[in-house]
Amino acid sequence: MDDVNLVAGIARVRHGKGDKERIIPIHERAIAALRDYIERGRPSLVKTGEDKEALFLNHRGQQLTRQGTWLIIKEYAQMAEIQTVVTPHMLRHSFATHMLESQKATLADVQHFLGHANISTTQIYTQVTSEHKRRVYDEAHPRAREPEPEKPAS
Repeated sequence: MDDVNLVAGIARVRHGKGDKERIIPIHERAIAALRDYIERGRPSLVKTGEDKEALFLNHRGQQLTRQGTWLIIKEYAQMAEIQTVVTPHMLRHSFATHMLESQKATLADVQHFLGHANISTTQIYTQVTSEHKRRVYDEAHPRAREPEPEKPAS
């Protein structure tokens, strides 16, 4: 609970390889959702004698685990009738790609958010966004596609 500052709109995250710590911004809509969860949802999950410091709790009042998070994501993917297996890593990848595509973050920002030690690890996302732009261009531009060859008259 102490790692989230809703007034400043930031969260301290400690996770991943080497238990790295980083400070990340929280979007205003996520702040509103977190406020609602903390005020109305979380109190019903807190059980007597359980750890009350964890922000996200499962239905037993215990800290939500990595596996628990994955189960929640799978459930929402099924509800949305998504046929592909959706993983937390896919959400992480989508986040990075969208931040770069929308130009709301620099490569260095995304490197920091993802906790990559080396920027070359983050650069994979620039290749993905370039490929996406090329595909969108090819689909949208009238001269991007070769016309079908004319059939000889019979």
